[in-house]
Amino acid sequence: MINGLRYGLKKFWSEVFSGDLLILSISIILAVTSISSVSFLGDRLQTSMKLQASSILGADLVLRSASNIDSKYLDLGTASNLKTAETITFLSMIISDEDNLLTSIKTTSDAYPLRGELIIEDFDGSPIKHSDNPPSGYLWIEKKVAETLKLKKSDEVSIGNKVFKIDGIIKDYPDRNSSFVGFYPIAIANIVDLEDMGVVQTGSRVVYRYLFSGSKKNLSLFDEQLEEIPSDIRIQQAEDVGNNLGEALNESVTFFNLASLFTIIISVISAMMAVKRYADRNLLHVSLMKVFGASHFFVLGHQIMQLLLVIIFGTLAGLVFGYALQHLITFCRFATPIFKTNNPWFSYIKLYCFCCSISLCKNFEPHRANYCFKK
Repeated sequence: MINGLRYGLKKFWSEVFSGDLLILSISIILAVTSISSVSFLGDRLQTSMKLQASSILGADLVLRSASNIDSKYLDLGTASNLKTAETITFLSMIISDEDNLLTSIKTTSDAYPLRGELIIEDFDGSPIKHSDNPPSGYLWIEKKVAETLKLKKSDEVSIGNKVFKIDGIIKDYPDRNSSFVGFYPIAIANIVDLEDMGVVQTGSRVVYRYLFSGSKKNLSLFDEQLEEIPSDIRIQQAEDVGNNLGEALNESVTFFNLASLFTIIISVISAMMAVKRYADRNLLHVSLMKVFGASHFFVLGHQIMQLLLVIIFGTLAGLVFGYALQHLITFCRFATPIFKTNNPWFSYIKLYCFCCSISLCKNFEPHRANYCFKK
């Protein structure tokens, strides 16, 4: 057996590039490539959708309540190695010299948002670099607020007892609220100015939110410690953000799992056909080895070593090709205009490649037969 293994290792590189061992190797590479590329692409899509869902929340996990939330949950999140932030949203009037407007006021802490991007522009449309939330005494407003109240940069407005200076225009922000406060134009202020406003009183309709983000392991650990929380606090996660998005995420995962299953079945069938072809055509070689005195264990060791090496190198090559293929698909779809599906030249290239592959398949067997006959 040992001698057979050594002989198989010695003859592997000379036989793998000729004969049916090459076809078997290619079939394994193609099978692993197809399976791994679908798996990598599905995992990438699932991760991307979860990140998009997280950007809708502004975090990976959110504690939401209509009443003030105990700050111990922020301390618990920090102890679990999670990033934390806080927002308090309510309706109030923004009063200017010209007019007033009922607005959704969002007061935020320093780290907001934990997921997604808060984009702030100047009044001339140029982007403004900012440190997550406006400085104390300053306000960011949506364009509708500026147009309605005819505001310009550095104009002063009042919210309750606090006077603010307009510092920028909100172009986009995560965690757009679908509750009652989400139907009004928004203004963002620093959470340290909330008390000075004096607008949040007993009976006010307020949305308190604690935001958390971090690794999946730390989030799971934190979630396990939230089993006994008050009934008025609701836990929101990326997986259950909105029924439509949650259903789309689950359906996409199911679709890619189904695609992977069909790919595995087809790959297994093709590999079995290649193995049968290899066994049929290798029968003569084995017979000659037996004629020249090779023992049963010598032949068995030779075959085991060759097949084992084919599986190892074919699997490694297939994984590399599959990983590269999913990157190529993503690059061609989103980065390179010539490969976009709405480009007619791409259809012509695909048709040409298909015709070439059919031609090669039709002409391969006659040449293979002539080669084997001459040999």
